[in-house]
Amino acid sequence: MKQCISDAIKPSGEASLEDDVAAWTEEVDVLQKLRPTQALLDEIRNTEIPLLQQQIKQLDDDMPDIISAAEEVYTSSSFRFALSSLTLPISGQ
Repeated sequence: MKQCISDAIKPSGEASLEDDVAAWTEEVDVLQKLRPTQALLDEIRNTEIPLLQQQIKQLDDDMPDIISAAEEVYTSSSFRFALSSLTLPISGQ
């Protein structure tokens, strides 16, 4: 068993070492090309998402007041009068 593990760990020659270096160099290149994507992801996670969550919370907090104001306008007599005086165009004429 020890011999099998030693043989697996031992490089099989200079060609194998060059292949390993080439593979790792390629992996480094791929990861370096992903750096701008990671930076964008970090910006979205750390800046934009919290800002949007804050805006959503503010809108949710304002919703009851907006609904109340809309209901007040809808139930007012001047709104009902203005609504009843509207004439809608009849299609086909």
